[in-house]
Amino acid sequence: MNKSYYLLLSLSTFFILLILFFLSADAGYFTRLVVISGTLIIAVISLLSYLFAQRSLADQNPYKFVRAVMGATFLKFFLSILAVGALLFAYNKHLHKPDLYVLMFVYIIYAVIEASFLSKASRIKK
Repeated sequence: MNKSYYLLLSLSTFFILLILFFLSADAGYFTRLVVISGTLIIAVISLLSYLFAQRSLADQNPYKFVRAVMGATFLKFFLSILAVGALLFAYNKHLHKPDLYVLMFVYIIYAVIEASFLSKASRIKK
């Protein structure tokens, strides 16, 4: 199960980066540095969140898994807020708002992938 998650995470990251690279050309829709670094940060945060929740799956207490998933979701959300705060601090008033919108969409993609794999893993354990 872990190998398929890592494969899907790496393939989705590659394709998202490829699409965003072409959409953020010199006169493109997005700022290249912001969307590519933001996508990589979201991918790493999603991987850490998945590992945090996956580790608790082996425990006998079923509530520990629920607590771990909630904690991982909170951690992912908090780290994403910190990343957006750093972006706002770095770009001050010259922030391009479509960059934030595309990063919110990328966040949703990674959240759906992570939730589907954790849901499958919890069903297999039973």
